[in-house]
Amino acid sequence: MTQNGYYDPFDTVVLCVDAEYATTFLPPPDTKDVVTFDPETLYTSFDSVIRQVDDVVQRLHANDRVVSVCTTGMNRSSAFSVLLLYRMGFPIERAVERIQELRHGPEGAQELIKLVKDYEDNRKS
Repeated sequence: MTQNGYYDPFDTVVLCVDAEYATTFLPPPDTKDVVTFDPETLYTSFDSVIRQVDDVVQRLHANDRVVSVCTTGMNRSSAFSVLLLYRMGFPIERAVERIQELRHGPEGAQELIKLVKDYEDNRKS
């Protein structure tokens, strides 16, 4: 927290909602960028999800302050966090375990693991 009692601003907010709801979100003041993560794209364009996660990994490596939020309480930010840990080098199973140690979720963890394993298999072929 800053001296005035407010939290330090985030450089990047990862908004984990359906794309249609993203326009209703008001980011905290001084936020440089908002990245919208639509979980439905996990099933339609996993490659684009990975590119999006990799973009956030680069932001973290550049010392950006990043927060991931889900405005509906459906654990979408947990899914994004799992993918973030995975792209930072965690085995996918360990990434899921780590997020589950810290908080509840993600819903559909086994399905997320399968998506990542399918992605890895496709990259090998």
